[in-house]
Amino acid sequence: MKRFLEDKDVIPSRACRPTVVLVSDGQPTDGWESPFEALITQGRSSKCFFMAMGIGENPGKQILEQFISQTPVLAKVNGTPVPNTVFHATDADKIHEFFRKVTMSETTRSKSQTPNAVPTSAEPNIEEKGYM
Repeated sequence: MKRFLEDKDVIPSRACRPTVVLVSDGQPTDGWESPFEALITQGRSSKCFFMAMGIGENPGKQILEQFISQTPVLAKVNGTPVPNTVFHATDADKIHEFFRKVTMSETTRSKSQTPNAVPTSAEPNIEEKGYM
């Protein structure tokens, strides 16, 4: 994935910041630490918006929190930051809700004059906008 995000032919410098979504149902295995750290802290990939969802009883929440640490704020509503948190899905309805929020966030960013900045809004119902 990092190779894809770093490739300027695939994602030109003038493109909007990509959003990377990590969905996990447990702990990672097999030498993941170094590539994971490079993805979220080095090069062009470190500038992505990161969102995460854990599924089931033990989705590896600590690692998912580390994954989103580079995107601490999803939006600002009336000047108040809406923090990025790990979304925990316990059933299929929650999975659908998470991806609805990801889609709403991307739609808002794509319509913005500054799509690479944290989205801002003066609207009172931020849940309908998909930020929480």
